[in-house]
Amino acid sequence: MRKQFYFIVLLIFAWSNQGFADVLERSYKKWQGKIDKYEITVFLTSTKQIADDGKRTSDVKGMYYYNRLGEPIELYGQKNLSEQYILTEFSIDPLAEHQFDFALKGTDYIGTWTNVKTKKKLIIQLKEVIDSKLNLVFEYFGSKDCSGRDEMLKRLISKPDLKDSLSFTDTLCSMHDLYSIRLAGTGKFEKQTNQLLLNHLTQSDTLDIAKTSNYSNYRAFANELESSGESFSMIEQSEDMTLFYSDPQLLVFKIYYTNYAGGAHPNSYETYLNVERNSGKIRLLKDILDLKLNEKKVKELIKQQLEAKGLWSSTWFGEGSGAEAVIIPNTYALLPKGILFQYNPYEAAPYALGPIQIFLSYTKIDPSIKIK
Repeated sequence: MRKQFYFIVLLIFAWSNQGFADVLERSYKKWQGKIDKYEITVFLTSTKQIADDGKRTSDVKGMYYYNRLGEPIELYGQKNLSEQYILTEFSIDPLAEHQFDFALKGTDYIGTWTNVKTKKKLIIQLKEVIDSKLNLVFEYFGSKDCSGRDEMLKRLISKPDLKDSLSFTDTLCSMHDLYSIRLAGTGKFEKQTNQLLLNHLTQSDTLDIAKTSNYSNYRAFANELESSGESFSMIEQSEDMTLFYSDPQLLVFKIYYTNYAGGAHPNSYETYLNVERNSGKIRLLKDILDLKLNEKKVKELIKQQLEAKGLWSSTWFGEGSGAEAVIIPNTYALLPKGILFQYNPYEAAPYALGPIQIFLSYTKIDPSIKIK
């Protein structure tokens, strides 16, 4: 296996009333290459785990885009120890999904792209892009609180009607899992970026970029639980941080949040943090786009894309009077050729539709926009 210049470190922390531990290995890779004659760029984060059948595999998620267009297409799937990746494009319509199957052969990754609906296959050829200045550290933190479990079970004996409160949940404990990412090093940029990540992570309100955090480190945040106790509540909460995009000028981090306290489904949402590598500053939407001049155009373009995806009538906006009813999302990734806006569940539509992504190229919004 050829030498990797990524500095990947695995640190395991475990603490709780009863003891709690797990093993996790993660990595981030970037490739450039082609699907047939079309140039693409791929970004993937993998998590190594032991499958039920004893085979060691990795859960993988990330995205790719065609270089000419720059619109990200999310991927998820698995890889095995022989560096074979089996991935699927995320799509609301399963028949619109495409599949990737490629593996390391020599110094390149070779495989096939398959259209699920037509079964058409194209050749994939990728070469890994090594960024020697990008040193990532992956950490896992877990905590578990079952201090109120016995009390809950006793109360169920005297108050059988409380069973309804447990009918949708499979736990009597509160648990918190945090899969974090940070930059290795003690330089100003690394310290500032890591603090920005912690601040952003610990803010439940994504409407504003966090400037400060109530926690000094990831462990302090992950160790805070809502104890079951007298409140008779069980919380399962997790956060998963990945690097969504990278180049010599920009890093875009993505954080996946999930919270479950009983009910038909968990609550979940995703958010992005755009960081300039030369300054360590957060890149905001207003740094790229003058909404005073472009708000009407952006809303109209979002409406057009929702209609093209067949989602306009399913959103809350469809009940209003045209594009003016659109609310521009506060969750976005600022990429080289455009903006990836994201509506999380309940922000624009019912939970069943999941997150809704809208990519707007800068040229469609305003051809005069200049991205450094």
